[in-house]
Amino acid sequence: MLRQLFGRKPPSPTIESKSETETISLSMDDIALYVKAAVRRRGYPEDSFDMIARRVCFLERRGLPGFGALIREVILNANETMDERVGVKRPNGVEGGRCPIIESVMLNDHLPRLAAQSEGQVQTTPAPSNPVLILPKLASYAGPKGVVFIMTYYRNDEETARSVVDGFRVAHVGSIDALFASDTIGYSVCPEEWLDEVTLRAGYVDRVDVAARALSRLSTFIESGQ
Repeated sequence: MLRQLFGRKPPSPTIESKSETETISLSMDDIALYVKAAVRRRGYPEDSFDMIARRVCFLERRGLPGFGALIREVILNANETMDERVGVKRPNGVEGGRCPIIESVMLNDHLPRLAAQSEGQVQTTPAPSNPVLILPKLASYAGPKGVVFIMTYYRNDEETARSVVDGFRVAHVGSIDALFASDTIGYSVCPEEWLDEVTLRAGYVDRVDVAARALSRLSTFIESGQ
C-alpha cells in the first residue's frame, strides 16, 4: 500500500508476537512515509500530508515523541469523524480544537498576540490530545519573529512540564507523559534569563528506534482503518 501511495515502502514490521521492548530502526524518510499514509487513511486534507510529516520529523529529530504522538492521535481517536474532532466539547464547555493539528491551524490568528505578551504572562487554553504536535507550529512562527515560546502543560491545575521552542531548537523539562495527556496548556514568552537554565536541542537525529508493536498497530490501521 505504501509503495502504491508514495513510490516506495518503508521497512515492514511483519511481526505477530513481539516483546514490549523490541524496536525497529526508521529513517526520517521512513517516518514521513508512514505519517503520510496514516493521515491519508485518517481523512486529513491531502494538502496537509507533507506539513504533518515535516512536523512529526521536526519533533523526532529533536528527541521528542512526534511519531508516537501521531500514532496515538490517528488510532485512539479513530472512532470520531474529523468534524467531531473539531466539534466535541472540551472541559470548559467550549467546542473545538481537540485535534492538535487542527488546533495548530486555529493558532494562526492568535500567535501575534501570544508573542506580544509581557514576560510572566501565560495564556491558558484547554489542551488538545497529544499537545506535543503543536510545538512545530510554534517554532515556525517563533523563528522568523525572533521569539522564544514556552508551552506549559497542566493536569488538574498542577504544572507538570514545560517545552521551550525557538525557530529550530526545542527543550523539554518535566513529565514526558504531559506531551500526550494534559487537560490544559499555556502559552508564554520565555524570559531571556531562563534560557541559561535549559538546553535547546537542534535537529540532528537521522534515525530513531520505534516500538515494533506500535509500528505493527499503525500498519494495521493504514491497511484497514481500524
